[in-house]
Amino acid sequence: MRLNLLDQIGDWNPQLFRELKGRLKSRNVLIAIGLSLMAQFLLLNFFNNQLPNLSRTYSKYCTEYDPASYGCLKQGGDYLIDWMMWWRDIFIALNWGIILVLMLAGVYLLINDLDQEERRGTLNFIRLSPQRSRSLLTGKLLGVPVLLYLAVGAIVPLHLFVGMQADVPTVFTASYYLMLFAGCYFLYSAALLGGFMGKLQGGIGGIQITTGTAFLGVFLTAFLFIPNYLLWNVLTVWSGFSQYVIGSTGTSSVQWFYIPLEQSLILSHGFTLFALGIGSYWIWQALDRCFHSPGATLLSKRQSYGLMISFQVLMLGFFVRDWGQYAYDDSGFFIAQVAVVSSANLVLFLVLIAMLSAHRQTLLDWARYRHFERSSLQIGSAQTTTGSTRQRSSMWQDLVWGEKSPAVVAIAINMLITAAILLPWIIFHPEGVEKWTVVLGLVISLNLIAIYASIAQLTLMMKNQRRGWYAMSAVALAIGLPLLAGVILYAEFGSGTATALLLFSPMHWVCLAQGAPAFMPLLAIVGQWGAIVLLNAQLAKNLKRVGASESKPLLAGVK
Repeated sequence: MRLNLLDQIGDWNPQLFRELKGRLKSRNVLIAIGLSLMAQFLLLNFFNNQLPNLSRTYSKYCTEYDPASYGCLKQGGDYLIDWMMWWRDIFIALNWGIILVLMLAGVYLLINDLDQEERRGTLNFIRLSPQRSRSLLTGKLLGVPVLLYLAVGAIVPLHLFVGMQADVPTVFTASYYLMLFAGCYFLYSAALLGGFMGKLQGGIGGIQITTGTAFLGVFLTAFLFIPNYLLWNVLTVWSGFSQYVIGSTGTSSVQWFYIPLEQSLILSHGFTLFALGIGSYWIWQALDRCFHSPGATLLSKRQSYGLMISFQVLMLGFFVRDWGQYAYDDSGFFIAQVAVVSSANLVLFLVLIAMLSAHRQTLLDWARYRHFERSSLQIGSAQTTTGSTRQRSSMWQDLVWGEKSPAVVAIAINMLITAAILLPWIIFHPEGVEKWTVVLGLVISLNLIAIYASIAQLTLMMKNQRRGWYAMSAVALAIGLPLLAGVILYAEFGSGTATALLLFSPMHWVCLAQGAPAFMPLLAIVGQWGAIVLLNAQLAKNLKRVGASESKPLLAGVK
């Protein structure tokens, strides 16, 4: 029976068959289930020890206490226990335990498995398989943590039984497993992408991650994903059942384009699943690319435009809402909102810069091809005005859509997309808000992103093998130095020079909120535009130089 089932799985997904065959050994299965049963026994024993007994008569689960001894009262020889509360606490512990085990252990297993495949040299062999990448990666996603699935599956009967004893609504239990599945699918997909990122030729943005990737993934999952995942679900999806997750109830108001998400189970579940689906879609787009083309960027320029649109619309919806007790026409509060949006965009753009920036060899190949094409037109002595126009048009098309061209133009287009989505929100905001101040702040934010993108792409042209780390350091210095110098000067002298320096850092919103003179933001914008022009002129010069030096021998042979 087991062999027939595995044969059927092998026909459907050979990679999943390979993973299951290597892991579903009798010894491994017994160990996984045995550890699961032992953990359940220890959990029940721990909560059983919290009940009053002969050696300790006090317990938080007592319904009534003896005022003289502060111990639990008895009735008919039995302690008066709030059994509903006791079962509920066990249910909460199981909820957290299942989430932590599935997410933390699953992320580690997936990333570590890819690392082992790389060390054994079988990762490239898998890439040569005629199967579709999605089939192979789905086999990894389902097969690598299979023993973890068995261990958690052994907990499910106890989890359901405890839920019934605690009188937990069936709708919450069903919602818990639905959101657990959706969250794990998103997280495991991200873990696969993180594992592949460390194996890419040239790494991500020129930085190669070879050691500690699995532990980094576990760290980010524990301190970034799980807290936000639970917080979001408690505020929206489980807003009426938060006592079964955090032990207490509360009120919240989460709106998206004025739609109160927490007031409808269908709406909150649908929105959360839709958002996770959008995120998973872009992760799998990147997975498809890095699986088949390890030397390519994680996203194409065309895909980055779609990612930017979906992210901006999704994020903006949380700020277009009824703020209730807050003064809606308060300029400081609105500036704070736009500052938060700009900070989130800065993080997104830094990630996007790393995902789109090509490393040195790719840029050399692109520069050599473009130079050779222009020279070929000249050799044929058929270069006309029309031909020159077509050539320039082809150049721009390559910068906008090409796979190997520099990323600065694509980053600029993503900035225009951001401005096109955020500006209507600013312009149509109710009267009483200093809109020009907010617009100037948004322009400064986008200028800084353009500067960081230009610095990163220019630094990645270096011949040094550690150019990826140099690019990251250069961007970090561009972000940190004006901020550090401005804070020090302001703390020492409180001078306008400090304000001017902060206008060249992500903290420029502080200056604008404090009412900086109008000429200072305008001068900062002009200076930033000058820096952008100089950086990109140097980048174009470098590309022209390396392109000419590589193609001259080829052209000499043609002549």
